[in-house]
Amino acid sequence: MSDDEDAERPSIITPWCRNGNLTAWFMPHVLKHNGERNLDLSRLKHVVRYAKSLHPDFFESPTIGFCAFRCVQMSYRDVIVCLVQEGISPNLLFRGRTMLHEAVRISNEAMVRFLLTLPGINKNAYDDDSKTAVMYAVKGKPQCLKILLEAGCDISLVDRNGKTAFHVAINAPQAHPRDITACLNLLWMQGANINQRGAHGKTCLQRAIESNMQWLLAWLIVHNCDLNSPINNKRVKTFYSHEKQKCYNFSSPFLLACQMKNRKIVEVLISVGCKFRPHIWLLEYTRPVLYLHESLSNAFQQVTTLRLLCRKVLRDCLSTDIVAESCQLGLPEPLRCFLLCHDELNALGILPVG
Repeated sequence: MSDDEDAERPSIITPWCRNGNLTAWFMPHVLKHNGERNLDLSRLKHVVRYAKSLHPDFFESPTIGFCAFRCVQMSYRDVIVCLVQEGISPNLLFRGRTMLHEAVRISNEAMVRFLLTLPGINKNAYDDDSKTAVMYAVKGKPQCLKILLEAGCDISLVDRNGKTAFHVAINAPQAHPRDITACLNLLWMQGANINQRGAHGKTCLQRAIESNMQWLLAWLIVHNCDLNSPINNKRVKTFYSHEKQKCYNFSSPFLLACQMKNRKIVEVLISVGCKFRPHIWLLEYTRPVLYLHESLSNAFQQVTTLRLLCRKVLRDCLSTDIVAESCQLGLPEPLRCFLLCHDELNALGILPVG
């Protein structure tokens, strides 16, 4: 090595002084001064280049991934810019996800906005579980989701199970319903199809019924979802009763609610206008379930009023933007509330959250 190169090399401890542990050597040199904002970026570049000269595959090593993620977690933008300028990919994977995924995961909104400005960033990149950053954000992080949508991230991408971001949102564990509905509203305003089928050919309405998510059921009804869309999967359509030696088809949301023996949801679906009269055979099936059987008996015996029929016709003519469209029609407030099924949902205690 020439004298000029020796002069340019920074005065640093070599990794061999740390028993060959590259991570233990590299991380202190990169991060130890950045907290006081007095990091010498030229020195950092020397450290990165020196590490790469010792290890040609350094940019693909777990060390650089660990360093990048620590910078995301600690909001060290200068270090990230320096690493990218030295040739590190802004889309590098560490622990199965990118820096953008990590920023969304920890709800670091400023870092999400910053990472989206990096040259070469793939805002629609998948992690190892085939999830995009949008799919991370819809799990109860509406502010991060708003930033991603403003940057033009694609909400129509699906994971390996066929789920869109909309389907991922409704399955988010440990998230508050208010945060989820905020995310659903953002996706819906971006044109997400609330009736699209996901895994196993099920719509969001069918998932809401299966999981007894009444707040989601209310949100979908207010947004005029399809109440009668069948499950598009032959393997989950039928149920065989050994007692009655009959094969029952539970493909529609109403029939699914009956199979779940959820009287409350059954009554909601009937009151808002689902097709239930062709399924009078349910009276025999639900006989052991006293309250559900009684509720269905009353529904089949009653004649549908002209008022309810008119509402059904109106809702069928309107889109999922029924709230705005009802305002454009200039309907009086009581009639708007009737059209949006507020009375039915309020009587059952499941008005939408948010």
